[in-house]
Amino acid sequence: MKKHTYKSIALAALAVPFAMSSSVFADTSGSATVTIQVDETLSIVLGSESINFSQADNSLMSRSITVAGATNAAAGYTISFSANNEYTDLKHTNSNVNASIPTLSENVSAASFPVNHWGYADSLTSVSAEPTNETTFKKVPLNPTNVFATETNGESTHIFTVGVKADNNMASGTYSNDLLFTIVANPVPRNGIESAMIDAGVSPIAVDVVDPVTSAVSHESYYPMQAMSSSICDSAAVNEQFQLVDSRDNKVYWAAKLADGHCWMTQNLDFDLNSAVTLTSEDTNLRQYDTGEGYSANGFDYVMYSSQYGYSYDEQTGVISWTPDASTIDMTAGNYGDWVKNYALPISADPGNWYYSDQFLTPATKNYMTGNGGDYFSQTPFAGNGMHGHVGNYYNWTAAVAANVNRWTDGKGGTYSNVADNPQNSICPKGWRLPTISGDSADQAGSTNEFARLNTLYNGGLLNTSAGLEGAPFYHIRSGVLSDGYVYGMGYGGTYWSSTVVHSMVHYVANIEGNSANASYSNDNYYGFSVRCIAE
Repeated sequence: MKKHTYKSIALAALAVPFAMSSSVFADTSGSATVTIQVDETLSIVLGSESINFSQADNSLMSRSITVAGATNAAAGYTISFSANNEYTDLKHTNSNVNASIPTLSENVSAASFPVNHWGYADSLTSVSAEPTNETTFKKVPLNPTNVFATETNGESTHIFTVGVKADNNMASGTYSNDLLFTIVANPVPRNGIESAMIDAGVSPIAVDVVDPVTSAVSHESYYPMQAMSSSICDSAAVNEQFQLVDSRDNKVYWAAKLADGHCWMTQNLDFDLNSAVTLTSEDTNLRQYDTGEGYSANGFDYVMYSSQYGYSYDEQTGVISWTPDASTIDMTAGNYGDWVKNYALPISADPGNWYYSDQFLTPATKNYMTGNGGDYFSQTPFAGNGMHGHVGNYYNWTAAVAANVNRWTDGKGGTYSNVADNPQNSICPKGWRLPTISGDSADQAGSTNEFARLNTLYNGGLLNTSAGLEGAPFYHIRSGVLSDGYVYGMGYGGTYWSSTVVHSMVHYVANIEGNSANASYSNDNYYGFSVRCIAE
């Protein structure tokens, strides 16, 4: 409230001269902010805990239950479901009987529902409604799949229908599986990317976020990096910053739509390789596989053989898999004593949670990461760049391109030696890839010399200066290089892998040292460098 103050008229009786000064009509104002924290609430209730079919009669049988959801989240909720076991069949409950009813292999109409199969429908409007010949039934998923969603806060009821067709050729007895229903609050769109994700029907992922300063845990929802597409990237404004989550490990990353028209990670990749965990093309940038007949699963005529690079391919599902070599190293807390220059090993080195200041200080070389990270690093984010400054992991070439050896061949006895023959795989999330470095002019729109193009755009046309990539929107990290068991050049320089091959054991990188930048720098592939991914 604004309060006006005037000179008292009573003063005139005391023969005090009446004069207006600048203070007579001076305004005084004050404000108070009132805040209240309302916790997000979610609930889901199933109308029945079981869906029972008492007798098979060779016709399509259906049963429905209600799925009621509620939330006070402003943008509503999404309900997903999946089989709650590691299989999607209805299995015989007697373990001595080897019999099961598989789920559908594809979407079918009720009229063409195959015998001895089961599936679900999410289009019926009431529990008592019967499927028509046109009702679509779908296969029961092994991984969570969206079935229902709302766009505003409140309560809603949905109908979930199970269909089964079984004949008397099946072994008698009871067949069963469990279904898991999950409800997640939809985040209110904070930017164009999230709005486009919603329009595309993408579900957010619930993530527990730990504040590195206070250690407080907050429950947030982010959209997955793996859902990124060119059309979604197009929806963002240039230099618009946003956060996405990598569904492989639920780590959240900053990214941005940059001036070259591409969406880039603006935070270093921090994905840990694990020889006990197989990565697949469903969540990782694995696009290339040799069928063993001189061509690859995706049409390339040069590829990496599975026995040589650790890949496998499922012809039925079209899924490519890669298991990191057993020698994968996951180093923490600055202990790099086991680092080995071995050309045949994929290595991902995790230095732990270190953050780099975006303020460029006096160049200096550090031999190793000291207890407090020297003058440039801290175990809590620096003001000004926050999580953008996270150092991330160090990767050698084989780790960066998701393979188990370093010497790439074309399957014909030769080695990769030109840009066209660059490997197509990487450890980036699905929908993202390593940037390219080429002979194209950096001034050319759409140039495949992607690091140079970016550096030129943010440096007023100057290619070899680093200033434009320091701080927003790219947040270059001077994380140094891992070699011979130590991290060198911390605070002085930082290097990012590209997917571009120079020749057999040398590959192009983007390098910034001191005040200069070299976006077409070649280096040996056993060094540990950082990774920034670019959306495809």
